[in-house]
Amino acid sequence: MNPYLIPLIALPAGIALAASLMATKVWKWFLLLSSAFVFWVILQPFVQWAFLHPFDPNDGGSKTFALFFGWAYGLILVTIPTYWISKGAQSLRKKMSHENRQQTDTADSQARADPNVRLHEKRGDERDSTSPNRIRGPER
Repeated sequence: MNPYLIPLIALPAGIALAASLMATKVWKWFLLLSSAFVFWVILQPFVQWAFLHPFDPNDGGSKTFALFFGWAYGLILVTIPTYWISKGAQSLRKKMSHENRQQTDTADSQARADPNVRLHEKRGDERDSTSPNRIRGPER
């Protein structure tokens, strides 16, 4: 196995994850381009190692392609997918926390209307209508 394979994928992916967490566009673009550049830099020894253990030693096309277009390959294969997967996960997390916040706000508004409701909703039980001090368990 090529020893450059894990750094080839992991380092640019980590930089793309960091870019997805950045708030300013300048840093976001800088990190995304840095991710493609790091992929390109690591791709060169990756291809060189592959040629030291050749299947077809006369083929120089892979070295040339890696030299000229390795940055685009990294951008398309690693940087952009990692960035958008991270942004999608952040969006889902934000949406779920927003929904939880709305549910909490609804419960808070009900508690303001009737202070006894909130105390008993937490435990899942409610006051018995026949006696104000008697508590029924949750209905099953």
